[in-house]
Amino acid sequence: MKLISSEIEAFKALLFSPKTYELAIEMSKSAIHLQRIITEMSQRFQRAFPFSNDTFQEIVRSQHLDLSHQSLETLQSAVEVLENLQSLDLSYNQFSYVPTVVNKLAYLTSLDLSSNRIQHLSQELNGLSALQVLKMRNNRLTSLPKDTLPATLTHLDLSNNVLEHIPSQLAEIGNLVSLNIAHNPFTHLDLSLVQQVKYLQLNRSLPLPQLSPTIGQFTHLKELNLAFNRLQRIPREVGNLSRLETLHLEQNELVSLPDTLGQLRHLDSLYLHGNQFTSFPIAITQLHQLTELTLLGNQITTIPTQIGQLKQLKRFTLQRNPLSPEEIHKVRTFLPHCKIYFLCYLPIKIKPKTLL
Repeated sequence: MKLISSEIEAFKALLFSPKTYELAIEMSKSAIHLQRIITEMSQRFQRAFPFSNDTFQEIVRSQHLDLSHQSLETLQSAVEVLENLQSLDLSYNQFSYVPTVVNKLAYLTSLDLSSNRIQHLSQELNGLSALQVLKMRNNRLTSLPKDTLPATLTHLDLSNNVLEHIPSQLAEIGNLVSLNIAHNPFTHLDLSLVQQVKYLQLNRSLPLPQLSPTIGQFTHLKELNLAFNRLQRIPREVGNLSRLETLHLEQNELVSLPDTLGQLRHLDSLYLHGNQFTSFPIAITQLHQLTELTLLGNQITTIPTQIGQLKQLKRFTLQRNPLSPEEIHKVRTFLPHCKIYFLCYLPIKIKPKTLL
């Protein structure tokens, strides 16, 4: 009887839990005894699970293992038998360190250790020469010592930790595409260390309510998130981000935008809700590729007629702005094919474009 995929996943979660590990704890962990380990485990579980040896071998050859939400504090070495494992999810457990056995998974490309209790990293991860995606959000990391991250990373999530500065070793990860360092209590932020990234999450992260003009050097950026930073102004150098497609500036203290913003010819989505605009930033009317614009929760009283230049605009939120009926009618006239929200509160649901 062949198990369906959901049953196989459930079995794998049980197989590598602490409750089950005691069945194999006395076995040799060396590769020469791998087949005996497989056979022994298969025999022990035959009574409880109606699967064939072929199915067990399928489990051993599995490329994905989800052990999230298991209250794990340690990871048993039985995981080593999954020598083809490419993706391992250990999120929402109680690890205080990176399990040593992870370093044995030579083909691992994605590792999720989010929402644990990890305070420090040593060199457990540095030997994972195939690792591309590492998620460490919602831990207790205060720093990342040198040589703790593999140079192969392309996507790194360090959000919701207690980092005070950007780890210097990030500058050595030349293929890093996506970096999330949101919600950290940075006291110093040297962004020059991560100029290679295309997707950068900095919401709730800036040590001061201002953005350095050096942001203009991030010419590879496609998405930039600066929400919830109490920003009062945006430097003119933001106009140099010629490849930018998504810009998050919501929930700040902005009253204006630089005219150079209009140079962002590829900008598709612009989020400005929850600021302090009293007039419509005219530079926006130059963003002809814009499909989504949020301005709800400001103090804007008039919308310029140039808004009609945004022919690609599909969604425009203007709730909680003191617009007169005449202004509302004007906007509808100039944007006949756009879905516009004026009066009712609409929760903003934003799907991040980064792969993390």
